[in-house]
Amino acid sequence: MVLCTCGGCRKGAGLLEESLSTNASAAGAQAPKPAPPPKPLDFPAVTKNAYRIVGVNTSEARADVIGAASAVRRSLKLDVARATTWDLAWLGAVERTEATVQEALGRLGNVEQRLIERLFWFGSEAAGLAALDPTLPLPSANGTGPASQHDQSLFGLLRVAATHPTVADAAPWKDAIASWRGAVDDDSYWSSVLEAERSGGYEPAADASDIGRLRRSAVRLALLPLVAAAKTGLSGNDAALVQRVLGLLRSLGLGDELASVLETEILGPLEESLTALVREVRDGCAVVRDSAEDVSKANRPICQRATARLETEVVARLAALERLAGPTSVFSLRARGAVGELMAGLASDWTWASDFVKADKLYKRAEAQAAGTPSFGRIATQRGANAASAQSQRDKVRPITKAPKLRVGRFGTGTNIYTWGGRYPGKTDWYYGTVYFVVLMIPLIPLSRYLVTRGNGNSWGFHVRVRLGIPQWVHLGILVLLLFLL
Repeated sequence: MVLCTCGGCRKGAGLLEESLSTNASAAGAQAPKPAPPPKPLDFPAVTKNAYRIVGVNTSEARADVIGAASAVRRSLKLDVARATTWDLAWLGAVERTEATVQEALGRLGNVEQRLIERLFWFGSEAAGLAALDPTLPLPSANGTGPASQHDQSLFGLLRVAATHPTVADAAPWKDAIASWRGAVDDDSYWSSVLEAERSGGYEPAADASDIGRLRRSAVRLALLPLVAAAKTGLSGNDAALVQRVLGLLRSLGLGDELASVLETEILGPLEESLTALVREVRDGCAVVRDSAEDVSKANRPICQRATARLETEVVARLAALERLAGPTSVFSLRARGAVGELMAGLASDWTWASDFVKADKLYKRAEAQAAGTPSFGRIATQRGANAASAQSQRDKVRPITKAPKLRVGRFGTGTNIYTWGGRYPGKTDWYYGTVYFVVLMIPLIPLSRYLVTRGNGNSWGFHVRVRLGIPQWVHLGILVLLLFLL
């Protein structure tokens, strides 16, 4: 929709330009040119309305509509531009061709479509619209009946679409939409529409059930330009516009069903694109599930590529969806579930690259993503099954041929084992045991570390050797520091 620049806007722009010029003169610099006003929000239900193309108002009977269309066609054959009272030039140029006229008549011949065309065009009482400033409301002199109230409300929607297309200020939109809702909630308006159908000579004419269906969708149809603007914002990476539109829609009290429908129209494609990306990344990680060493090495680059796409593409797109939809929305919840499933799938693939630690990290992230979704329990089970292998890999488990000697001589000097109560995950009777060189039974130097079980008395059973842990390395560091200070 292209609306002319209003007087108020021209005045405001003039004041802004004057102010800039004054400031620039004081600074001895040339005043910058003001930015062009944003393009009005597109409202195709009005700008491409069948009644507008034919050049009549909604009060005209079918015979008058056909006559007006014939006049337009004759002008087209003579290649003469034919203007009508109902062009409303501030809406932009009317696209009149043989094809558009024929298509307009086709829409007016269909009951359901004709009612929509009626809803988004003006009646006979709005004949003075052509001369009006689109930034101002209709004068009260145009009537106070239900048809006139509808015309004023429709004009109000067009006005706010022209003056506030970026939805930077939600208040004018709220007022315009509230006025529209009041107009389409009026039984008298729909009675007048039904009467116009019956007296207009249309075959078939609309009945009460047709009116009822349109009435239930009248608010949604009026909000579609906002939905389209949000979609354009998504394609143009204008997240701020999308957030403003979503915030406006959520503030209108539309009811759960309509609000869900509109949000789905905006955010549904974004969720679907994320789901498609998840499938693409998952399908691209085609590892060979075989335990042979050479296969494990071949699987590693496959897993690396898929995990890189997870980090750079999938996670970023999920974050964008959550910012727009909100972290607790159904869109975010479903998306997190899908991303959690992807992470768990890649974790499983990493086990076939013999990297159980990497798999555990991905399983842990997958659990966090899938919290509150049906996938959570299954992912938690998968992580549990991988936990022992991951822990063994972290500990760099190595077999042992014989147990270390534990012997403490005079003055409590020798070697002894200390577990400090550190249990090994997944084995309730296994402990981490560190063999220390001791003096006066004080552990001074950690020598080696094992997974052990307690036997009778002071005996221990040694299973495998593991690397020293962080506490042991800290212990060594402190010992070296003390020796250095001494």
